Amino acid sequence: MPQVPRYEPNQIKEQITPRVQSNINVSREALGGGQSSAEVFKAASGLAEQAYKYEIAARERVSDAETFEYDGQLSIFQNNLQNQIKTNYQGKKAVDAGKFATEEWQKGSAKILEQVKDPVAKAKLTASASKRYSELFNSVGDFSTQQLLAHEESTYKSYVQNMRDDGVSNYADPEKLNGSLARQQAAIAAWAEHKGLSNEEMRAQLTEAESKTHLGVITRMVNEDKDMGAKQYLDKIKDKIAGPDKDAAMKLVETATLRGESQRKAGEIVGKATDMADAVERARQIQDPELQDETLTRVKKIYEDRKAAERNSVEDLHRRAADVIDRTGSIDSIPKEDWVRFSQSERAGLKSYAENRSKGTQPETSWPDYYELKTMAAGDKSKFNNVNLMTYRGKMADAEFKELVGLQTGSRGGKPDEKLLDGYRTDSMIVNDSLKAAGYEPNPKKGSRDAESVAKFRATVDMQMRQMQERTGKKASNEDVQRIVDNLLVEVVTKPGMIFDTKKRAFELDPGEGGAVKIDDVPKIERRMIEDALRRRNKPITESAILELYTRKLQGS
Repeated sequence: MPQVPRYEPNQIKEQITPRVQSNINVSREALGGGQSSAEVFKAASGLAEQAYKYEIAARERVSDAETFEYDGQLSIFQNNLQNQIKTNYQGKKAVDAGKFATEEWQKGSAKILEQVKDPVAKAKLTASASKRYSELFNSVGDFSTQQLLAHEESTYKSYVQNMRDDGVSNYADPEKLNGSLARQQAAIAAWAEHKGLSNEEMRAQLTEAESKTHLGVITRMVNEDKDMGAKQYLDKIKDKIAGPDKDAAMKLVETATLRGESQRKAGEIVGKATDMADAVERARQIQDPELQDETLTRVKKIYEDRKAAERNSVEDLHRRAADVIDRTGSIDSIPKEDWVRFSQSERAGLKSYAENRSKGTQPETSWPDYYELKTMAAGDKSKFNNVNLMTYRGKMADAEFKELVGLQTGSRGGKPDEKLLDGYRTDSMIVNDSLKAAGYEPNPKKGSRDAESVAKFRATVDMQMRQMQERTGKKASNEDVQRIVDNLLVEVVTKPGMIFDTKKRAFELDPGEGGAVKIDDVPKIERRMIEDALRRRNKPITESAILELYTRKLQGS
């Protein structure tokens, strides 16, 4: 078994401590004294001075920042105050602008300065506020002076103008007119003395005031159709009106005299003439060219107005009769005094209209009349405007009649439906050219051989165009119209002959009537479209296939 070592007391012996020798000498500087102490103090003093300077610089920056901030507020306040004065103190109000500026500046600037904490900044801002007040006061003073001078001059000019207007309004009273001139002269003289104007400047203003007053009187008389009085007045004061005013007065009197004389001549001529032709001939006897032209114009206008009044009276007569028929279905309730004013043809038309109404049906539209009127509306507006459409009431179904009435109402009011009429003009050109090519007269006379056929053709074109537009939801294009026209004009063999075939145009076929079309008669547009359709279906493009499809199209299958 191991043994733990054991220490006995006699094992520990005393030893002599070794002696340590030292020859080290320590200086005062090493212990913080002497020269070292002075350097430390010097360094500490430098740091304190640097800290002081930093504090001073910081305070200056704070002071500068406050100065900039509140001087900016003073600047904004100054500008706002100036704008407020310019807005609210115009004219004679400017007399109070200085007082308002002083009171507002004192209150506003004090409110801004009391927020400043730094004394240096406050001193600077107080000086700035004083300088800004001086700028504000000078600016407001200049503005007030300009406004008061302008107000003074405006008041003077307004007074002179009011006196002039008073004289012109009372030109028929010489005493009032002369009083107006005298008051204008007195005001001008006082103003000239006040402003220090020269005698030449004052005389120029006096001359202008009198001249403009006389021009105003002449203008007033002309506007009141007193051309002869205006001429006499001008002759009387022609030496007292000068420059451009004189030229204007002479032109006014010349124009008014010509107008007035032509009116009197026209009235006299129409009163003596038997009819318009006689009146025109009488007017041509006037020797003065200008007076003759003006009188002729007025004579014609008188007869035009009479014709329009007569036309309106007749239209009202027909309208009242139609309204009675619409309510009662009979002509018996039409007042006798109205009935006797109708011609035989007009009475027949009203009877026909009444018969349809009593049966609950509409008149059958006379397509020759309808297209004649519509062509007239698109071309000769003056003639169309003078047509009494009520005479066609028994010849038009409601839809066609309302369309024509709408066109005429717009045309008479100076607002024709150009969009509708332009479309009709374009379609009409296509139709007319195609009819001519097919041997028809596009605008045949009533009762002629072509009249019924052309009217039927146009009606069929319109019907197919409406059907196409209802089906597609789009307006028919020129190409669409041309296709419709070509298809309706294609020749159909209704009965083959040994030598000659019996033919009809497609639009002339009776319901259920059929026939054959020759390949050369198929319209080019249709043939191209049929060929494209066959090609898309990968079917052979043959004449028989083309004719089959085209015939089915004509038959509507």
